[in-house]
Amino acid sequence: LNLVGSRWSNPYRRSVARVSCRRPENTAGKVAMRFGSPTAGSRITGTQRAPPAGDLERHHGLRRGAALSAFRSILRAGATERCSAAPPPQRRTVILDQGMPDPPVPAPRPLDGVRVVDLSRVVSGPFCTQSLGDMGADIIKIEEPTRGDESRAFGPPFLGGESPYYLSVNRSKRSCTLNLKSDEGKAILWRLLKDADVLVENFRPGAMARLGFDYEAVAARHPRLVYCSISGFGDSGPDAVRPGYDLIVQGESGLMDLTGEADRPPTRIGIPIADLTAGMMAAQGIALALLARHTTGRGQHVKIAMLDAVASLLTYNAGNYFASGESPTRRGNDHPSVFK
Repeated sequence: LNLVGSRWSNPYRRSVARVSCRRPENTAGKVAMRFGSPTAGSRITGTQRAPPAGDLERHHGLRRGAALSAFRSILRAGATERCSAAPPPQRRTVILDQGMPDPPVPAPRPLDGVRVVDLSRVVSGPFCTQSLGDMGADIIKIEEPTRGDESRAFGPPFLGGESPYYLSVNRSKRSCTLNLKSDEGKAILWRLLKDADVLVENFRPGAMARLGFDYEAVAARHPRLVYCSISGFGDSGPDAVRPGYDLIVQGESGLMDLTGEADRPPTRIGIPIADLTAGMMAAQGIALALLARHTTGRGQHVKIAMLDAVASLLTYNAGNYFASGESPTRRGNDHPSVFK
């Protein structure tokens, strides 16, 4: 039984070996075996007594399979026939499982053990909680009965009846529906909050208070809970009750006025940048509030406004305006501050 294999460095790769079967050169229960590693430049040859079939795996580190069948065929042939000259070997390729080790235990993630109750929907809030889930948090998504998160209906296309739009911001979550306007639904939410570390919502300001779950009410029962609110324009001022649509925020923040060719109208950025930026900043604020809780023992109210989040992206454009008094304009692909 000639086994010619290669030394392998990846512990999860199955190696391929060439097995050639020939009649044995002796019939005394011995078999010529040659093991080699061409890449290592070493070869061990010799004649040794064939081990019992039950000990083959332990003796040679091979698992039962094609190699075991070939080995038994040799023993049976050697017990019944003596041959003076072995014919040229017939080679065939088989897969040998070289006893793959158990996979390593994954390292703990930063938010392992943190539970998040997610009341948000569409993009900004779900993107925030998806990011927390990617970092190890346990996300429990609460959806409206009957229709669920409205982004489930965004399409086409649809994949297996699900909207890719919805799926793109809702991985790593468990989901259930609750009627938060009913007493039973409210009681269930209070039970969920008892074991939660974070609550995330992106209703219009005032909606959670009408349901009885505003920050003051929740913090009175669960002072260690981190409460995150995402809105379009903040929770105070004349625009507080306005819905925060990505297109509107891109326009009012000045982002669209900077996007496009100089001789063309303002252009919307091709992704929901206002929603995504607000979600990223919410995740950052929640992580910082959880860190602060180790010192203070209390949670915080994290407030994120989409308009504030996107306005912060203006960076040097805003700085140039304050320095020169001239409003920046659309420049297409030009970058005059860097390339003259």
